Amino acid sequence: MKMRAYINTLHIIILTVAAVFSVSAVVVGIVFAATSGGEIPIKFDDAGQPLEYASAWENLGLPIVFLVANAMMDSFVLLAPVSIWNIPVTITEKNGPILYRDAAAMVCVITLIFGLMSFIGTVLLYTARKAASGIMITGTAMMVLTSIFFIIKIIRDGRKYA
Repeated sequence: MKMRAYINTLHIIILTVAAVFSVSAVVVGIVFAATSGGEIPIKFDDAGQPLEYASAWENLGLPIVFLVANAMMDSFVLLAPVSIWNIPVTITEKNGPILYRDAAAMVCVITLIFGLMSFIGTVLLYTARKAASGIMITGTAMMVLTSIFFIIKIIRDGRKYA
């Protein structure tokens, strides 16, 4: 059985919004690169002053990598068989649907955070001419906290519905 059987409307909405952010980051990056008229800063010191410059087109790497990563996570959530999901509790017929929905929700929320990181990071890089490291650190922390939250939820639900 595919994970798709446990995906609900909220999961689809979250995945769709994440995809919109990821695609928008690439589109915004292309528009900014085409209109920037030359080099833009790509590396900054601790005070936010530019250290290195590069072609505006080089900055498209970030949103493109994030778009591909989001597409891979979306594919995994929608197409992967439930047998390859690593759930940290024993799965029964009673708790299986709940645990698989929790696991799908975790990946959907992480995908949304990833899409936001890509979009905000791209906009900051091209408009504010600032390093996107702050948004990357914040986004990574949010993904870790999301994972911890859902792992605890899965363990609790596994015990509750065993």
